[in-house]
This record gives sequence, structure tokens and C-alpha cells, in this order.
Amino acid sequence: VIEGNQISKAWGVNIQVQRASGVMIRSNLFCQSHLLKARNGAPRPVDNSALLFLQNIKDVTVAGNEIVAPGPYISISPLTCVDVSDLKAEKPFGR
Repeated sequence: VIEGNQISKAWGVNIQVQRASGVMIRSNLFCQSHLLKARNGAPRPVDNSALLFLQNIKDVTVAGNEIVAPGPYISISPLTCVDVSDLKAEKPFGR
């Protein structure tokens, strides 16, 4: 469970989860993320402009997270998934 955190002024992926099952990411606050352009040093397929990157996950819920004052370099789709099954993310972010 990743819950109730405040992440501020990050320039790359704010939360990254890989090779897990039964994951819940909820009620986190992302403040002023991506004010700066992310560096290209992250391994692919990570999208540095995303807030959340999930890879090789089974059974994950993403809900009720808030984005406050995002910067110009944030992705249009702040949740990026690779090889994720049973994703429950009807409203992953409330703006």
C-alpha cells in the first residue's frame, strides 16, 4: 500500500512499482511535479513525464490521488503501465 504521501517538485517519475501483486496506490498528493524536464538517464520503457510507472504488476488499484499545480513537462497520461493485469483505475487522479 502506497497511501497518504505528498511528493513535491519531482522532475521524473514520482512513484515506480515493478514486479509486485496486490498493490494499492491511493490518496497521494503530487505537488508541482515536472516543473523541470526529466533527464534521459532512466532505463526504458520508463516514461519520465509520467507520475506513476507500473511494470509487471498483477492486481493493482490506483485511486483518489491528487495532482496540484503540475509543471509543463507532465505527461497527458500521468499513469504509465507495462505488463499490468487486473488494473483498477477508474479515477486514478482527481484534479
